[in-house]
Amino acid sequence: MSIRNYQSALADMQLANSPKFVSLGTQPSPKNIIRLVRCHLPLGQFYQARQALKHLLQESPDCQEAQKEDARLRKLEAILSTLQRDRDRQDWSMLLFGLDRLQKELDCGPLKAKEWLIWKVEALCGQKKWDEAKCICNDLVRSCPSDPEALYYRAKVMYSQGNLTATVSHCQEAMRCDPDFASARNLLRQARNIENLKEAGNASFKTSDYKMAIQKYIEAGAIDPTNQSIAVTLDSNRAQALLKSEQYAEAIKVCNKILKIDKQHFKALRTRARAKKGDSQLDAAIADFEAASKLAPTPKDKTEIVNEIKSTKVLIARGQYVDHYKVLGVSRNASDDDIKRAFRKQSLIHHPDKGGNEEKFKEINESYTVLQDPQARRRFDQINPDNPSGGLSDFYHGFEHDDGSDQMPFGWDGLFGSAGGRAFRSHDTSSHYRTHAHAHAHAHPFGGAASNPFFSHTGGF
Repeated sequence: MSIRNYQSALADMQLANSPKFVSLGTQPSPKNIIRLVRCHLPLGQFYQARQALKHLLQESPDCQEAQKEDARLRKLEAILSTLQRDRDRQDWSMLLFGLDRLQKELDCGPLKAKEWLIWKVEALCGQKKWDEAKCICNDLVRSCPSDPEALYYRAKVMYSQGNLTATVSHCQEAMRCDPDFASARNLLRQARNIENLKEAGNASFKTSDYKMAIQKYIEAGAIDPTNQSIAVTLDSNRAQALLKSEQYAEAIKVCNKILKIDKQHFKALRTRARAKKGDSQLDAAIADFEAASKLAPTPKDKTEIVNEIKSTKVLIARGQYVDHYKVLGVSRNASDDDIKRAFRKQSLIHHPDKGGNEEKFKEINESYTVLQDPQARRRFDQINPDNPSGGLSDFYHGFEHDDGSDQMPFGWDGLFGSAGGRAFRSHDTSSHYRTHAHAHAHAHPFGGAASNPFFSHTGGF
């Protein structure tokens, strides 16, 4: 009893008070009966304790220890009655409070009675405190491997954590112990239905039938929408199917739903990043890829994410790259005269004073600024579109001491004629663009993508 091994102590006290010893003329002493009562109480055996006390009080009505234990037992019986009422009402917080009160009143350490532990697990499950419930269930199954209630509640905890396979096996074992256990049967049926639909969705996904996979995942989630763990798993699978079917906006929406529940969900972050990449939200995709790389569970996943980041950065670089030959409508081996004629033609078409698009006119001017200079053109031809800024930080070095006159070597009058020149100069456009191009060269010695005319035509305007 001193080490609170009440089950072994009870066996010893029952042997000491057994008829075998009575037949030898040894009557149970009041002290032994009190000890017997104190072994019954922590094990939840209130009826047996009451019977022992009743017999002792009949034999020794003046025994103070017996009277004290009788008063204590009455108090415990009142607490137990309240616990049963709270359990029937499914008032889980009051049930847990009452069990704590019972434990303090018994003053025998953690609760030992299986029935009380089952009540505590039931209350913890009702409050969705799955980790605490799991610890108690593990102890119960370890001590009573064939107890159907212990197996059922462990199955319920497994189900709450989304482990459908373990749920099915525990429910089957509980029903082998008690074929009429209705709660285990219902949970088994529900877990099997979800698992079958999920597996059907997975099979459709593997055969690239993404529409059917999405439908099966939705049907599985509708069986028990209150189970967050299962919902997250099914939504994660559905998001991947949406991604494969190029429904990027919907995939992002589903991933957002998952990440509201679990901010550290690696697969949801990775899928959302891929969906944003597919939807051309490249900067946002990189942010998600970088967040996912910190959560990668294996080195292989980490490597995949790093490669995805690199490929996304290539796409960003390609989007910033400007093909100046394409802007002017000439081939890459066009002669200087071809480039000049193309520039004249495009400028006449897109000149703002002639009803053209001003932004397009700026693009044409900038492209010609690059291609009309032999040194600048040679460097532009060396650019890798996947890495436009690589090795070209000194692109404008050749312009640093120009006075701006060589930007239009034949002059605006020579391009448009006297009328065109006058029309252009009426807005002082020639001065604006030539001066600005020269100022842009000095202000941005090509230190990065934002200042590089190979990235954007309008970055300096």
